[in-house]
Amino acid sequence: MAKTATAPKQKTKKQLVMKSIIVILLIILVAAGVGVYALFTSSAHAAKGKSPFAGMFAKAPEQDKLFPLSTFTIELADQSYASISMNIGYTGSADAELKNNTSIIRDKIISEVMKLQQADFTAKNLDSTKTRIIKAIKPLVKSGSINHIYMDNLAVQQ
Repeated sequence: MAKTATAPKQKTKKQLVMKSIIVILLIILVAAGVGVYALFTSSAHAAKGKSPFAGMFAKAPEQDKLFPLSTFTIELADQSYASISMNIGYTGSADAELKNNTSIIRDKIISEVMKLQQADFTAKNLDSTKTRIIKAIKPLVKSGSINHIYMDNLAVQQ
């Protein structure tokens, strides 16, 4: 009978130890959650306008602003025609420069596209065509950077 009396005491001790471990783990989890919450909502970081994790990640590139150009219809070098509407993707403060130089920009684009052929507007070659256009108009913008050409509409026919 002595054996049966100590067995329940050992079970209750094991249960008490397990309950204690669970309670301690819950307290640690709650404390960690409160710490993370405090870190994200810290008034010191909020006053600076910065995230507490700002230095941990690479800065995202600046979003392109778009400058739309009206549709071009151009005869290509192989006597086919291209109808193109595009936007210039730029960063910086080039708004006024692009507006003031729209005619010159269009002229540079037309001159560059007239040298191309129908094959230069295939999916395979379109990126190199865009790069040529960017190189042609990039020197016209001093207060920003032209990064992309976005084609809204492109039709090429013989």
